Amino acid sequence: MRKILDTAHQRRIRLLEILLSKNDFVTMSVLAKEVEASERTVAEDLTQLKVKYSEELHMEISRKNGVRLIHPNIASAGLVFRDTFQESVALMWLKELLLHPYQPMEYYEEKLFASKSTLQRMLPRINNFLDVYDMRIEAVGGLYSIFSKDEGFLRDFYASFLLELYGLNLKEYDLSLDLSVLSKITLANLKNAVPKDHLAWIAQDDLSLIYRMMFYLVSLFREEHGFSMKSQYPLESELSPEDLTALRQHFPRITKETLRGTHEYLYLQQSGFHTEKEKKQVTTEVLRFIDRFTQRLNYRTSSGQKDRFLFVVLSVYYKAKLRKKDTSLLFDRVYYFSESLGRENPFLYTVVKEELSVLSQRLDFDLHMNLHNILFWFLLAEPSLAGVSRRKTALLLSDFGTPHSIFLKNRLEHFFKSTNIDLSVDLPIDFSLPDESDLKKYDIILTTLSDSALPHPCVQVIGDLCSMEDCYDIYEKLKDN
Repeated sequence: MRKILDTAHQRRIRLLEILLSKNDFVTMSVLAKEVEASERTVAEDLTQLKVKYSEELHMEISRKNGVRLIHPNIASAGLVFRDTFQESVALMWLKELLLHPYQPMEYYEEKLFASKSTLQRMLPRINNFLDVYDMRIEAVGGLYSIFSKDEGFLRDFYASFLLELYGLNLKEYDLSLDLSVLSKITLANLKNAVPKDHLAWIAQDDLSLIYRMMFYLVSLFREEHGFSMKSQYPLESELSPEDLTALRQHFPRITKETLRGTHEYLYLQQSGFHTEKEKKQVTTEVLRFIDRFTQRLNYRTSSGQKDRFLFVVLSVYYKAKLRKKDTSLLFDRVYYFSESLGRENPFLYTVVKEELSVLSQRLDFDLHMNLHNILFWFLLAEPSLAGVSRRKTALLLSDFGTPHSIFLKNRLEHFFKSTNIDLSVDLPIDFSLPDESDLKKYDIILTTLSDSALPHPCVQVIGDLCSMEDCYDIYEKLKDN
């Protein structure tokens, strides 16, 4: 979606993304190379961001060290991103094409406070972006509308970016519709689609419910303007006559028949097997995937936990089948959540990533692009998964006596109890140095001997006290091994 923004806005968003992904300073030269601009241009962009968003972005700019965000907050950064996108004439035009299609160029000039030449110059760039998604803005008889080869995907696309821009603030859509009507209808659909064992849990997820309501709202606009999805879906238990009447007060052209496709699309997002053969194959392979990654993590699961993991992966699978391409969120907080997890617990991140690739190969269906969603929902389903520890072993060699070695062993093991690495520290049986084959059994060798040349690829010299800095250095080495 950001590709339809102007170059300056794209560059500033990319700069923020880079800073959000780092824990330390990033030099101007590195930033300039990443965004393909001069250091002067980058410096000007960062200064403007710092001045305009001083409260949202705690940015430190140093001539010597570069730039960093102090205690970066993803939600605050999201507000900056949203503000940037709302300044985009191109995005506002897409919004107007949903709310008010079949209008002449003059109508959109007035709505967007943009000249005809600006909009005409912008149109090829927007369509070039939309072509990737098999969508296009076209003028028929001088009246403009947005069309798609896949109407369901178009609605999904709109639901995603409108939620990012405005949420369910109906004032932005010139509506006074009671949101409780949308909530009631979409929740009834969810009850029919989701197994009873998982309904209570998924019904607590505000994000999913809000998305479903937004998809339904987008569908109401599209159906009102004559864009339909044909279906024979039995929606009678999900749409009461009273609720249909409430909807028709704002969308008089819709009927029960025209809404069947919307209900079916939402249903298939939670229950999307087409055949028993597909159901058996996918369920079997997903259960094997769960067994593999939990065994590698040494994470014991009950039948209930395994069932919850199965539900998560199948839900992602259903949606991936419907969404042939990414809906191009403006700012994906799930991505940053999962990437932060990857930095904090690379063991968990890597194991799930590797096993997801295996699952994709066995299903001949690419789920790897959904890694961040699966990690996010796994942790929401089972929060204890975030604390899985990777077992590591260390050999401690001290030249300061046995009591000192025992002190260091206790200090190190105590420190690592608060991390996601389960470190076991061994001491030599006698005063002799183990031979090379024995050393290779360990992940790391820790020693107070600064001049020892030990035949091991990972050796860390520590102080007699083994400071917190020493502990963090050891953690970083083990985390990357």
